[in-house]
Amino acid sequence: MIMKIVKTALLFSVISVVNAENNVHYGFSALDNKDAIFVEKCKIWRELAENNDIEGLSNFLDPALIKQHPKKILPYIANKVKYLKADLAKEDYRVVSIELEPSSESLAYVAVKYKYEKDKGSGKTSCRFEKFDGGWRKIP
Repeated sequence: MIMKIVKTALLFSVISVVNAENNVHYGFSALDNKDAIFVEKCKIWRELAENNDIEGLSNFLDPALIKQHPKKILPYIANKVKYLKADLAKEDYRVVSIELEPSSESLAYVAVKYKYEKDKGSGKTSCRFEKFDGGWRKIP
């Protein structure tokens, strides 16, 4: 029990130190909503989630939000990871494609299509990004 409390406290402290300089996945630049950077950011997010990298995933969030609600960030990120891991746990899971799909000028939509159970099942998840005054950010 004590170790769990210590571990949680350490994760909160790691998240709280994240600042704008370290936050490379929030407020990034892109030429337009068809820029290949969105596919790369989606791949990075998925890899960080697969590895339970809470600090890395927090770099996709607004630093002001992290400072404002540090105790809510960890459960929020854990919930996002849980859904991805449910997909990954499917028998014979494999990504078939990761590609940009059409969207409005201020949005970028990356579709991740996958198959599982020896092609008996398939699904689609996504990474969505929106343009704001400071650049681009992933939509939770």
